[in-house]
Amino acid sequence: MSKDFVVLNFKQTASKLTADDIANTIPANQLAELLNGDSNPYYSVEAIEYPAMGNTHIWGVPGEYTEKYFQSLEKSLKKNVIPGSKNGHSYGGKPTNDIFLVGMQLVGNGDGTGTAYFKNYIPPKDFNGGDNYGLIRDAKLGLLQFSLVSKPIYDEKELAKSGKYLIVGSKGGDRNDAVEEGAMKQTVNSRNETDFGLMRDLIKNNQVTLTNIDGNVIQNGKVSRPALRQIVSRADCENKAEYSELISMIDKTKNGGKTVELKEAIDMVVVAVKNGQAVFADIAKNAGCDKLIRNAEDDKNAEMVKALNALNLGDKPIDAINAILAENKANAEAIVKNRIIAEYGMPEKDGKKNTAYEYAYAKCAGKNGADLDAAMNALKDDGVMKAIRGSQADIFMQVIHTENAMPETNKTYNGVPVIEIGGNE
Repeated sequence: MSKDFVVLNFKQTASKLTADDIANTIPANQLAELLNGDSNPYYSVEAIEYPAMGNTHIWGVPGEYTEKYFQSLEKSLKKNVIPGSKNGHSYGGKPTNDIFLVGMQLVGNGDGTGTAYFKNYIPPKDFNGGDNYGLIRDAKLGLLQFSLVSKPIYDEKELAKSGKYLIVGSKGGDRNDAVEEGAMKQTVNSRNETDFGLMRDLIKNNQVTLTNIDGNVIQNGKVSRPALRQIVSRADCENKAEYSELISMIDKTKNGGKTVELKEAIDMVVVAVKNGQAVFADIAKNAGCDKLIRNAEDDKNAEMVKALNALNLGDKPIDAINAILAENKANAEAIVKNRIIAEYGMPEKDGKKNTAYEYAYAKCAGKNGADLDAAMNALKDDGVMKAIRGSQADIFMQVIHTENAMPETNKTYNGVPVIEIGGNE
């Protein structure tokens, strides 16, 4: 099995569905060929709840097998039977086909969760003509463990966004192998057995590390040379020849004992970040690139720029905004001044300043709308304003053009001294 495959281990469970409940969905001609001469075919039913966690193509990095993955598998099964080996995965050479996945049924909950049921046909004879009696017996006793093998299709958008590997389909090469005791219903890179074939494949693909984090041979998807040396140095070491061969393979590779290449270093950083062993921002800071990391302030500024662009303010938006603000301020000041002039007269006349205007402007400057109305109304009962108006020179007093109409008294109008112009004498 090459490095671009992924595996999902699961255990035979007490299923709610029986073989009779699950239809054979493979092509009819394939089913007829499989059942040829078998008058009493035996079917084994397994189930796995989804989404389920399993391996990605990078050993040590978990992936989530989603409902879409199982739907993809179900669709593929309608085109071709999915075989499996009773001897587990093959990491070199052609695997044997002793078990055949002939039917699937998904029972979804409507929220992306559910149960996938697998219907396996186990023929009386295996690939080499041997007896499958023991395999069928184990299946009847519920002792079988299975492991799905696929070339994964990942949700690229989610991977780019969060670094999370969501498996949403398969490119083919699907198998459903029986594996040794130890597989779990949902397994994340759990390998208790020593898999020399896997380790050879990893070394051939330069998946080697010169560090020893936890003593395991495979660490973060790479074979640890120090861990191998540690194992070989033990007096009671089993398979010493095999371990020594792995060390020799590492020493002959271009990365064995040499400086890590840039691409490998990047891959190591990516794995460390995805596994939560490192924070990318810290890595960038140590590399002197912390200013390149986007932060909350950058997001805020980006939103502001987006809003400015939507206003179509031209090539110099700041200048345009300043001009708009200056114009708004001038307009607001003009409104205040006009209201005060209408109520208290011009700011200056015949070289003399209008004290009432100046006082009113000090009270109303910077106000608009309801606030300006309130300030103007307050001035009517303002004691200082009343005193100013009472002592004000005639030139600033309100002038009433009576046009032959008399004011309410011959001395005041709205409490203000009146100069009458144009009336009858």
